[in-house]
Amino acid sequence: MREKGGAYGGFASAGILSGTFYLGSYRDPNIIRTYDLFDQAVRWVTEKEIEAESLKEAILGASGDVDPLESPDIKGRREATNRATGLTREARERFKQRLLRVTADDLRRAARTYLMGAPAVQTTVAGPDLVEAARKEKPGLFEVIAPL
Repeated sequence: MREKGGAYGGFASAGILSGTFYLGSYRDPNIIRTYDLFDQAVRWVTEKEIEAESLKEAILGASGDVDPLESPDIKGRREATNRATGLTREARERFKQRLLRVTADDLRRAARTYLMGAPAVQTTVAGPDLVEAARKEKPGLFEVIAPL
């Protein structure tokens, strides 16, 4: 993403084994706006029309995360970790096959079940000027745990 005064980015990630879902940004000068957009993203999934092509692209991207193209050494390390955690090739293949059958309704149901009203944590690592500006804009949003 590009904005006057710099470049920053965002991402979403799901932890299959940990059961966690992350929305994140980096080098982001807009703490409050970003948190608001994250909230809106969850509402969008549950309330808006999900286009078939967008769903297909998301499924293919997630499938690539389950079965990525990797160099032999990375593949070996991933396989060792997967075996240690019980995520066998068969389990990964079953997961991928189920993933390929996901519908927009499945996505909405999962978002409602696991993201709407579920316990959430917000964490910000930022300079003191950005933290202070965010605290002024939205008092009580977060507390400073450890200034750097």
